[in-house]
Amino acid sequence: LGYPMFVESPTNQIFPVIPNEKLSLFASLCLYEVWGKVDDGHTAIRLVTSWASREEDIDAFLSALSH
Repeated sequence: LGYPMFVESPTNQIFPVIPNEKLSLFASLCLYEVWGKVDDGHTAIRLVTSWASREEDIDAFLSALSH
């Protein structure tokens, strides 16, 4: 979706850098951990999937973010 990554991760964790005005949208869709402030307008967050994460749930999450 064009969000840059704070760090590359070879694991089930990703660390996208989110514009602060989008944080409430993310919070309405999922649980996430604030990883750190990148600058005055952006925050790095931590998203994690598990063995139980269903592909259709991830697709729905991405679809909701893209609108």
